[in-house]
Amino acid sequence: MWTSPGQIMMSVSSHYHLILGCIKTENGPVFQNTMLGYIVGGSIPEKGTTCNIVTNLVNISDGEKLENVMEQFWLSEKLPEVEKSTNDEFVQAEKIFQDSVSVKDNRFYVDMPLAFPMEELELGDSFSVAYNRFIMLEKRFKNDPLLFEQYKKFIDLYLELGHAKIVDIEDYDLNGPVFFLGHHCVFNPSSRTSHHRVVFDGSMRSRNGTSLNQVMLNGPVVQSELFDILILFRTYPFIFTCDIQKMFRNVFINEHQRGLQNILWRDSPKNPINCLQLQTVTYGLKSSTFLATRALKELANMHKDHFPLAAQAIYKNTFVDDVLTGADDVETLQELKRQIVELLKLGSFSLHKWCSNHAPVLSDIPVEHRQIDSVEIGKNDTVKTLGLTLEINSDKLSFSCPAIDESTILNTKRKILSFIGKMFDPLGIIGPVIVVAKLFMQELHSSMRKDWDSTIPNEQFLYWSKFLNNLMQMGQIKIERCVNFKFVSHVELVGYADASLKAFGSCLYLRVFMTDGSVQVNLLCSKSRVSPLSKSHTIPQLELSAALLLAQLVGRVSKILNDRVPHKIFLYSDSQIVLWWIKTEAVKSTVYVKNRVKQIVELTEKSQWLYVRSKDNPADLLSRGVEPHKLQESDLWWHGLPSLCDVNYTHANSEEFNYNDFMTHVDSHGASFDASSDDVEGILCHTTNIEPLDLLRKYSNINKLQRVIGFMYRFYNNCLNKDNKITSSYLTAKELRDSMTKIVRCTQAEHFGKELVLLSKISL
Repeated sequence: MWTSPGQIMMSVSSHYHLILGCIKTENGPVFQNTMLGYIVGGSIPEKGTTCNIVTNLVNISDGEKLENVMEQFWLSEKLPEVEKSTNDEFVQAEKIFQDSVSVKDNRFYVDMPLAFPMEELELGDSFSVAYNRFIMLEKRFKNDPLLFEQYKKFIDLYLELGHAKIVDIEDYDLNGPVFFLGHHCVFNPSSRTSHHRVVFDGSMRSRNGTSLNQVMLNGPVVQSELFDILILFRTYPFIFTCDIQKMFRNVFINEHQRGLQNILWRDSPKNPINCLQLQTVTYGLKSSTFLATRALKELANMHKDHFPLAAQAIYKNTFVDDVLTGADDVETLQELKRQIVELLKLGSFSLHKWCSNHAPVLSDIPVEHRQIDSVEIGKNDTVKTLGLTLEINSDKLSFSCPAIDESTILNTKRKILSFIGKMFDPLGIIGPVIVVAKLFMQELHSSMRKDWDSTIPNEQFLYWSKFLNNLMQMGQIKIERCVNFKFVSHVELVGYADASLKAFGSCLYLRVFMTDGSVQVNLLCSKSRVSPLSKSHTIPQLELSAALLLAQLVGRVSKILNDRVPHKIFLYSDSQIVLWWIKTEAVKSTVYVKNRVKQIVELTEKSQWLYVRSKDNPADLLSRGVEPHKLQESDLWWHGLPSLCDVNYTHANSEEFNYNDFMTHVDSHGASFDASSDDVEGILCHTTNIEPLDLLRKYSNINKLQRVIGFMYRFYNNCLNKDNKITSSYLTAKELRDSMTKIVRCTQAEHFGKELVLLSKISL
């Protein structure tokens, strides 16, 4: 009903028709979801129509959700911090765990880490909201009988295992610390055990706007990072993987808090609704992962003296409920398996989805508890492990184009982002391909910030179609999972950094010297970033960012490998300015440079920084990107420089200051530098051979290149003719002509080398 031109109100027969879903706008109306659809209330501008406002708000809401997807996409490439941060919330959550944890009959009992004491909680009416959600779910069951059967099977098993029990709702004081959770079903077609899983909604708000997650503390991460686990996983010759079955539900909540975990259920709309009180750690609550993983760590702490191998596997090789571990020999692998099974039994945890590259280790594992049914491992058997595809028979990691629905045309920002998000590569194995996708997504996102569902412009669609076609032509890229530390004399960790105006990145290689005299060099990992569009950075600044990224990456990886094998570290950059900054610790530079150099020096104090030519730098592929179908052929990317495989190759130090890079730095900063003045006095210079083609390829602007060459030759000529130095602050017309002539001659020598040789042999 309309109350005024500036007010919109809509009434419903009962507030119980309201359901979860509210869109609030700044200085505008509120859109509240109900069983009948969205209702609108509050003020609207005098100009405009309700229809326009609704359309815009729905678009903003969808856009905000996809903004979060975009953020998660960039975060998936983020390097984990070297040290985990702590805060008061983490400390408090840990204290609650330690004060409340107990083990009875080999089962853990814990308290949920609440931000307030139970008696002080003001949770409001959650029953009516959960009731309305359940009625809506029943309507869905009516249209999908198969879903109802799967859902009922899940609930029945929950009750059968004692993970939930039916309680009389009249026993509750609904005005006290009691909460009812909404629940829904998540469908996962790739799951081997169950395609449907019920998830409980800890973010559902009660009538007073409070959710259970809001009154709960967020515990710290107590397990190793995914990146760390995967790096270690690549170092074991013999491995096995498995999952902890129903891990969350094997940890019980202490009885005095179970009233906070209730759901509504009935087997038929004809029956009365029952209240099911959940007894264990529950999917969907803020603290659930912390409680389950912390209980697992506590189990390892309690029995580490009796099961040292298993305890280490829990500490370093387990991600939530996934165990990826291994050993250097078969005997140790068998003992590790025995220990981890026995240790987990002491916490009533069991393992399933077993898989190994050494078939005998699975001989006593029932078929139903294996990831692959057959005892004999077939040629094409693959398993997904923490997002990666592992070929068991060949023991290789494989990467391929994500599956594409032939009925869907990827021609909108929403569809393209959804597709790119499937390109999961936490170790950066196909980093140069991911960079191309990142750059396109950055361009698309900046040009269509709020427009998610319109067809992208034709020029961008043609570029995207070409990339997608090349991605499908890429086929399967396969790399050896194991970098092999067996029969090794010593190991080197070799890193490279590079940057362009579009992106920057770093990559690491393991150079392993075998006892038989051979040398193996393999790509271990990489990280990349797209250059920010909002800030104007010079090439030296971006090169410095690449060096910092390399320092952070090598610091992380070196720490992971320390317990596995001693190693030396050599780091390369093709920017001599950056090498000079690091060598001198940038004592006379800007705050921007000083801060980054300080971090680099601290992170790489035991490393050696060296120079590499751009054409020999594998990280150049990260800074510019590579077409997907060409990456497989790049030996430089997969194995680094061919000379690294030579047992006699040593890391030669080529850190001499290069005037070419120095002039690039000055010119790119726009400084009024005079190569003939006293500005150059006091600078320590070393003569070095300049690669002309490298210099030409550094610039996409011919005028800038012409000026750089001109100042270089002025400096050279002034050094030869000290009595007749050119002292003007600008280049003369003659200097510019001479500079262009040298550029043309150099270009002709590259592209018409044979013709020039023939012409030189013609006698006039």
